[in-house]
Amino acid sequence: FFSNWASDFARFLNHDAKIRNPDLSGVR
Repeated sequence: FFSNWASDFARFLNHDAKIRNPDLSGVR
């Protein structure tokens, strides 16, 4: 359960970061 939650949370943070700073879209 925790690993699944962490995966979704990490995906959310990555998505949010791309919106705030498109220059990082190629990092991961």
